[in-house]
Amino acid sequence: MTVADKLGDTARGAAERLGLQAASWSIPSDYAFVLFTVVLGTILINVWMSLKVGQARRKYNVKYPLAYAPSDHPSANQFNCIQRAHQNTIENWPTFLALLLTSGLAFPRLAALFGLTWVVARFLYFVGYSTGDPNKRFSNGAGLHMLAILALLGLEVATAFKLLGKTWK
Repeated sequence: MTVADKLGDTARGAAERLGLQAASWSIPSDYAFVLFTVVLGTILINVWMSLKVGQARRKYNVKYPLAYAPSDHPSANQFNCIQRAHQNTIENWPTFLALLLTSGLAFPRLAALFGLTWVVARFLYFVGYSTGDPNKRFSNGAGLHMLAILALLGLEVATAFKLLGKTWK
């Protein structure tokens, strides 16, 4: 018996004492909508926004390794708004992905819809912020990304309860 087998037996024994049983979960065929949303988001966020930041670096002459233009740079505000829009989106990306991918297991179409809403809203956020006026980052419905994350969080809670319903005796 290997250590992994022993640990597995120990975990199974503890779960049985708590009244838990292993849950089986299949990936629904509609999960493809979730995966397409991830691909679209990856292209939009990791590719398109990165290219835009690169273009702004050349246009405003902001050299690497600086993440942001110094405050005395003549185009600091314009470049920093573009960079910040991208950086803020990347900061939110892991939470978005975790909520989308896991809630999509139970509610794939709804998760994909909220995910697509998040991706489009982040695009609008970037476009607004890239004007150089930080107040425009929430114009044209760009603030919908916050509602989309809250909706995905709600689906995540529903997914957890759905899973608990299958595993709790």
